[in-house]
Order: sequence, then C-alpha cells, then structure tokens
Amino acid sequence: MIRVVLLCWMVGMGSCQGTTPHTYIDIKIGNETFHLEYVDQPADMMRGLKGRVVGSNEGMFFDLGRVMDGLTITMDGCKQNLTVITLDERFVVLEAVWLNPDVERWEFSGKVRYLVEVGKRVEVRRGEKVTCLTDTRPL
Repeated sequence: MIRVVLLCWMVGMGSCQGTTPHTYIDIKIGNETFHLEYVDQPADMMRGLKGRVVGSNEGMFFDLGRVMDGLTITMDGCKQNLTVITLDERFVVLEAVWLNPDVERWEFSGKVRYLVEVGKRVEVRRGEKVTCLTDTRPL
C-alpha cells in the first residue's frame, strides 16, 4: 500500500506568504460553497497551512496527480481544527473527518485522488458527490 505523509496541507486565503501566484477553485459540498487554493506541487502540499488560519469557507484543494492507495496526513504546525475530506477521481467522498491540531497523524483508506481541507465543520457522507464550480480549474 502506498502511503504519503503530508504536513497540514492548507494555506490561508487572505494571508498567503511567498511570491508564487496561487490558483483558486470553488467547490460545492452539500449546500455550501468553498473557495479553495488549488495545489498540485509537492512543496506546496508539504508547506500547507503551517502556522496559518483559514476562514470558514476557505481552505485547500490537493490534486495528488494520481490515485493513491490510502493516504496519511499530519496536523503538524496547524493552528485550527479542519474538516478533511478525501475524494476519488469522480469527486465522490471517500471519508470526511474533523481534525484538531493535536492529531499527530490520520490515515485515510480507499483510492484517493483529491484531498480537501476547510476551516469549518462540514457534514458530508461517504458516497456524496462534490461539485467543482470553477470551469477553468486545472484538473
């Protein structure tokens, strides 16, 4: 089984640091819309939200580049609780958990293609479809 360890994958929307331009996408989970930074580079995934805070309808969308057989993340350096959602290649929810910064690591199972982190508790069920609202998304 392939495992990837990622360090708190999120970036604050209004307070992004660095000089790299960011790409954003909007997704709909249930009746709520989220404005998420799109990342597909390993360095951006590893940097994530370390030391930052996002708004309730903000977060990060991780394009893993391929389907992973399971995934492990850590909350190292995170400053807030997050809803973390894994999606398959069709944007169907595999798992969703509410994690706090004290969680050392969390293991997700299934064929994970995308990962979403948002700054509020989101009620979403396994099998639910997530909709990408941005036509120009780099997916």
